Amino acid sequence: MIHRKTLLIILILIGSASTKEVECAVKFIAKITKICTYGIAEEKIPILLSKCCSTHCSKAHLKMFCTMKKHTNSS
Repeated sequence: MIHRKTLLIILILIGSASTKEVECAVKFIAKITKICTYGIAEEKIPILLSKCCSTHCSKAHLKMFCTMKKHTNSS
């Protein structure tokens, strides 16, 4: 799952972006966390935001960004 810390980092990185871009990022992150059972792979977030904020992404397309298995702590 996307952790709050990751979301905060993303918002800081796009902090210089316009309000419209920030709203789009928040919208798609919220949408995909509802769609994906195990969350989204963090490395796919920039791809998601660049593709889905510039064009329409269907629910099926958003599912391609989902992580397919539970995250495990390997400590």
